[in-house]
Amino acid sequence: MRTPWADPVFRSFTYQLLCQQIAEEVMRITASRDVAVHVKGEHLCMIMRGIRTPATMISTTMQGAFCENSALRADFLRMASTTS
Repeated sequence: MRTPWADPVFRSFTYQLLCQQIAEEVMRITASRDVAVHVKGEHLCMIMRGIRTPATMISTTMQGAFCENSALRADFLRMASTTS
C-alpha cells in the first residue's frame, strides 16, 4: 500500500502549499502585499537511506508587485536562482 508521502505529486503539492503559507504569513506580519518566497528543500528520508538521486524540490510564489512588474519578478528569480 502506497502512502501519500511516497507520491512525488503529493510531495510537490506539499512544498507549494508550504511556500504559499509562508508568503501569506509574511504578508500578514509585514502588512505588505508585495511578497515573493522561494523555497528549496531536500528529502532527508531519501538521503538518509543512501539514495543518491537528487531529491530537491523548489517552489516559488509571488504576490503584489512581483506579479505585476516583470522586471522586479525577473530580478527576484535571478537572485533566487544564484543563491539556491
